[in-house]
Amino acid sequence: AFEWDGEPVAVTLARDVTEVERTRRETEAMLDHAAFGIAFVRERHFGRVNPQFERLLGHPVGTLAGRPASSVFPDTATFERFADRADAAHAAGVPIDLEPE
Repeated sequence: AFEWDGEPVAVTLARDVTEVERTRRETEAMLDHAAFGIAFVRERHFGRVNPQFERLLGHPVGTLAGRPASSVFPDTATFERFADRADAAHAAGVPIDLEPE
């Protein structure tokens, strides 16, 4: 609890998020309408996946987010080879532009 001169007070914080929200909406629009597939992967699971990525891989739109990235590969060994190449590119600080075997 916060006090001012011994009396309880409420603390209110405010900030203008208009620019942040505008940028978020623009980013979402670009991802959703991109002609190429984009997927954000964290800890080898799909996070944000745009519709074109799912279409290119033959999955219904809205079905890959949250799934293991390995689920779009034919087997574990193929995924591991791909993941090793992606991890190496990331560690080297170079763009990752890889295609599955």
